[in-house]
Parts: sequence; C-alpha cells; structure tokens
Amino acid sequence: MSSNKALTEVFAHGLGIEIVNIFVGAKRQQYTVHKELLCKTIPFFCKAFKGGFQEAKMREVYLVDENDDAAGFELLIHWLYKGVIPSIPTDCIEGEPWKVVEADVTPAVIPYHNLYYMAEKWCASLLKNQVLDEICKFHRLTGTHMHPDLIVKGFINTSESSPMRDYLAHAGGFAMEQINKRRYVSKLCESEQDVALEILQNIIFIADFSYLEDPNLKPGEEFHEVTGH
Repeated sequence: MSSNKALTEVFAHGLGIEIVNIFVGAKRQQYTVHKELLCKTIPFFCKAFKGGFQEAKMREVYLVDENDDAAGFELLIHWLYKGVIPSIPTDCIEGEPWKVVEADVTPAVIPYHNLYYMAEKWCASLLKNQVLDEICKFHRLTGTHMHPDLIVKGFINTSESSPMRDYLAHAGGFAMEQINKRRYVSKLCESEQDVALEILQNIIFIADFSYLEDPNLKPGEEFHEVTGH
C-alpha cells in the first residue's frame, strides 16, 4: 500500500468520505464540511443528516436565523478541524476600554457571541464552553467590560438556565460597580422593558448573595455546561 493511499484511508476513517453543504445567514454563505465529523460533534446535525428529513436526502442544511452568522460559523469550522476556538484579537480595542457605554460593541467579539447562541440552539455544550472561555479571556486580557448591548442580546437569545446568562449577569453587575452605574443601567433599559427587568433582577439576585467580582477572573468551569457535547 502506498503512503498516499494509507494516509487517505486514515483520513477517511476519522472524517468519513461524505461531505455536506451548510448555507449560513441571509446571504446563504456556503460551507462544505465532512458529514461524519459534523454529526459526531454536534447532535443537531446528526439528527438533520441521519434522520428522515429532507436535509439527509439533499445533504444540505440552511441556517438562516438572526444569529446564524457566517463569521461565527467559520469559527466553528476552525474548531471542528483543529480542536480549538481561535482567540479574539486583543488589538481591536479603540479608545479607553472602560468607556464601554459610550462606545460601540467591538466588532471582533460579535461572531463569538453569535456562535454561542448557535451552539445553544444545537445543544452543543462543549462548543459553548470553549466559546465562553474565549470571551472571558478577551475581557480579562483587554480589561474591558461587557457592553450592555451584548448583555441584552444574550438574554434574548438564551434560555433561562443558560450559563451565558449567569456570566452576563455577573459581568453586568461588576461593570456597574466599576463604571457609571446610572448610564450603564440606562443603556440596558433601552431594550424591551421585560428584557431589561429580567437582566436587572438577575444582577440584583447575584449582588444579594455574593460579592460582585470580575467574572473573567473566575475559574472557567463556573460558567460551563457540564453535560452533553
């Protein structure tokens, strides 16, 4: 057996030889991925491609929800084939990091949040944990606080029991302690009233039972989901 043939067989054994197409976002950005790798890693795709659905016959899935983001999906591709989530660039901060209320959301962070929301929808716990670790690391290294807009988005796109909500509530509470509390709360309250109320209730609950400290300095497992993929 030639070395090339042997390598091909090893590669095929690990990844399979079938490929599938994933179309992401409003522009239907196309990605071609090894079916077996995707199905082994994320239960959602296993059901889609190995069940009795149209996706299995056509070998394609369309991800077109609001947070189905092409940049976020590219992070997933990197994770699938290399086993790690790329780090968020730390040289993308403009202005003074603590003036989070006045600034726009850092664009480089958005795909990571979107990937987390996709992973939550797919019940991909391991992926969620690694994405959240990278978000924590970014804020730890840059000394930045969580933008209120991202907290609002997180509460809208996660379940009540999501570790991301717990993390965001801690991050919001800590930010209020460190910067202008009134302006931070005012920014949160620009969202729908019931969302803002839920966020503030979560922050108050945490403040009542624990000292508000930087969640990005806590052990990563504190905000991890412990079961599933």
